[in-house]
Amino acid sequence: MDSWSLPLNSLGDVTLRKLSAFLDNGTKKGWRKLAEVIGTDRRFKCSEKELETCSLEVLEPNGSPGRYFIQLMTDRGCSVNHLISCLHKMGHTEALKCVMPVGE
Repeated sequence: MDSWSLPLNSLGDVTLRKLSAFLDNGTKKGWRKLAEVIGTDRRFKCSEKELETCSLEVLEPNGSPGRYFIQLMTDRGCSVNHLISCLHKMGHTEALKCVMPVGE
């Protein structure tokens, strides 16, 4: 099986934490922008309530809006390949470096 077609949780906890940190700290390239880009595919479009729930994660002791959003996408069957495609569209090179193996 092609590793890019694997679900997001196949990336591993360390990679997902790094990716979440990039998405939490970005304004123009953060999790909200990713939600906008990834949401062009109806399967992954989030409701306003879901986006609000992501935002409120910042109030939790170890909360991460980016990680919560990634979990939503994982639950909907988003693949690593689709995530990479969306990060490319956003121009989020830092996040791409943590998701893609060296040399890709």
